[in-house]
Amino acid sequence: MLQVGHVVKPHGLRGDVIVSLATNRYERVAPGSVLTTDDGRTLTVLRSSPHQGRFIVTFEGLSGIDDA
Repeated sequence: MLQVGHVVKPHGLRGDVIVSLATNRYERVAPGSVLTTDDGRTLTVLRSSPHQGRFIVTFEGLSGIDDA
């Protein structure tokens, strides 16, 4: 399995997260990308944008800070 990055922390109250990438292939967090977590969950990227050397990412199905 290829490690794309890791979630650093939640960002805001809508369920966005800050992701630090372990690759320079930014298309890995492009909208529509499907990623798998260490515990086997599948997450689909809804939105992503660069932010201070990392990315703010919104995953489908995460609607609040508690979900993130």
